[in-house]
Amino acid sequence: MHTLLKGLMYRTQLVFNFSTWWLGLCLFVLLSCTQQNTCTITIINEQALNDTLYIQDFVTNKRMAAFPLLSTSATVALTVSQSFIAHVYTKKERDTDVMLFSAARDKQIRIDSTAIRSVNNVADSLLRYQRLSTNLILRDQYHFIADYAKPMRVYHIFDSARIAREKQIEESKALLYADERVMLKKQNADNVYSFLFFYGTQLNRLPYDHVFFDFIKDIEVSKENIYTPTNALRKLEIEFIREKDTLRTIQEFIEYADVQVKEKGLADFLKLHYVKEIIGNPNRWPLHKTIVNTDAIKAVLEKEKNNAHRYLIEDIAGSFYATQKGKVAYNFSARDFAGNTIHLSDYKGKFVLLDVWATWCGPCMDTRQKLLAWAKKNKEQQEVVILFVSVDSSLEKWKKEVAQTKAHGHMVDVLIEDEFNESFAQNYLIQFIPKYILIDKEGKIVHANLTQPIEWLEKTIASNPL
Repeated sequence: MHTLLKGLMYRTQLVFNFSTWWLGLCLFVLLSCTQQNTCTITIINEQALNDTLYIQDFVTNKRMAAFPLLSTSATVALTVSQSFIAHVYTKKERDTDVMLFSAARDKQIRIDSTAIRSVNNVADSLLRYQRLSTNLILRDQYHFIADYAKPMRVYHIFDSARIAREKQIEESKALLYADERVMLKKQNADNVYSFLFFYGTQLNRLPYDHVFFDFIKDIEVSKENIYTPTNALRKLEIEFIREKDTLRTIQEFIEYADVQVKEKGLADFLKLHYVKEIIGNPNRWPLHKTIVNTDAIKAVLEKEKNNAHRYLIEDIAGSFYATQKGKVAYNFSARDFAGNTIHLSDYKGKFVLLDVWATWCGPCMDTRQKLLAWAKKNKEQQEVVILFVSVDSSLEKWKKEVAQTKAHGHMVDVLIEDEFNESFAQNYLIQFIPKYILIDKEGKIVHANLTQPIEWLEKTIASNPL
């Protein structure tokens, strides 16, 4: 084990060294803005114009700014009362970035056809490095992570990475403000906790009283320490089950959070973030998704009608109601491989399975191959249409994949342009992919969050023989 961890830290250092060749350049660019609470942002735009650059708070999802991209370069001012981490994205860009914005520190953001990146910024480089090194661990240590019999080994692998990355933050101390350094350390820890929660609750399905989850003692649920709200909710979830054993209603959990979180503003935020999570990502909350229904959500929203954070769920709640069983499915339009426009209503009279996917999504591609094989095996079945709905931003990548896999017969490949198209995504509550939705012959929702689409197809055929 000691050798494994040494190797991990060595590889981690190599990754970091790859990016440090230019960090020395930042020693002379850490200049203050002319106004103490203003950050001047220089935008270099190398992609198509007539777009918008958005800055959205990483924790609260509140939009902090929106800057129209009307020229190849622009200089804008962002008011920053205190440092914060944000998602930075455009309408048309898939490979977005996470950046740290600080008062009195300039920032340069470059946008090209593939990515959004800040230039010569130590804090942003370290944030990006945290994500990169986590991905490298998942790749290089996969055989250990996949060995579910030894969960504590997985914990030690990731905790060692956390320690190594924290050391590198300290090594950049001279280039960072004190609050930036604190935020980077906390974001580093949260990055590790996010994976450990995912591994323990979804991959390994460990019981919540397992010693693996004892790292929750290191997570402090307070306004100053919340960088990934879902981690705070996971901590509360584990503590709830350890104390009460069974979760019966979502209101029960909300009331528990109200008691445990001493800061009212934070408690109000976490309660509605929880509702957003279990509505938008039900399959990631196995203990909760069986108790989520329209009546339960309406009851919570009525009780929280004066909650200042209702903005978190205003759109998603409407989509949730629209995708419940028996509701008429949204009749979207898309284009097929030949460029023809198709509508969902074209397939009325058949069961339709929507497979929402993209070429860059690994799990999507795995299930796509299984569905293609299943459909080929059951090609005589005319009651079902599988509509592969791609949300790819690249027409070329989509066409290349579709040409290779050759869906045919009652399998149809279509593309929703502009990636996560607002009307399609909103009406079908597309918060993540892959997503599988079954629609009946009358065009009504049967199930909007399938986890086993092939099982449902077989059940549909069995109950509707030729």
